[in-house]
Amino acid sequence: MLRVLALIMVIFCLPVQGNTQPFSFESAVNKQNAGRFLESLQEASHIKTADGYALAARSRLILVRFFLKEEERLENIELALTDALNALKKDPQHLEGNLQAAVAWGLKARIQNRSNSAKQAKFYIDQALSHHPDSPWAWAAHGGWHAEVVQEAGGLLANILFSAKRKTSIASFKKAIALSENPIPFYLAYSQSLLRTHKKRYLHKAYSMLQKILDLKPQNQLDRISQTFARQLMIAIDKKDAEKLNMLLKHFAYPVEE
Repeated sequence: MLRVLALIMVIFCLPVQGNTQPFSFESAVNKQNAGRFLESLQEASHIKTADGYALAARSRLILVRFFLKEEERLENIELALTDALNALKKDPQHLEGNLQAAVAWGLKARIQNRSNSAKQAKFYIDQALSHHPDSPWAWAAHGGWHAEVVQEAGGLLANILFSAKRKTSIASFKKAIALSENPIPFYLAYSQSLLRTHKKRYLHKAYSMLQKILDLKPQNQLDRISQTFARQLMIAIDKKDAEKLNMLLKHFAYPVEE
């Protein structure tokens, strides 16, 4: 999996013409849910609809987030952004298209430390919320954006330059959890955002959400990854292992069972 970039580039150089295998959006979704992210990307890349483009972007960004090496990330983020924008060309109101465009811009902002990329991410989050105000994913993205900008820029500067606020982040995460039938990923994102502040007043709240993650039944492979994160974060907190905690809170960390 660590060498998926080379394989991905081979995939996109192969001609589709003459391929007798049918490509199914449902099948690509099932592969993603099962943790077969590269296979999901392969299949979704041949589905030239808004749904197909957005799914390809999501699968690729999962690979970026958890599996690719540092030097492989930026190029694949750009490819995912292209897919997300292609989805939006098909349907400007497409929820997943807007969310994956936001994720791609957000990851670019983390790597390149550019405020314009952060603003672009916020634009697509706002688009998702304007068209899909009941989407827990859109509200979670909104909460994550405010939390990260405040964390990186500091409360006062974040408010002045970006109108980003910690209380807005907290309110958005709470709304995402309230709207969701499966809150596992939102409990994790919310708890991580609180732990990154390194403020003791948030520790109990974050820890309680990590426990809730373990009490729930996982619906897909990303949920199982979230539960592994939760277990590892709780162990680090219990042991007061600041080094391990900081490692797990990195944006491109992958949890390894001990």
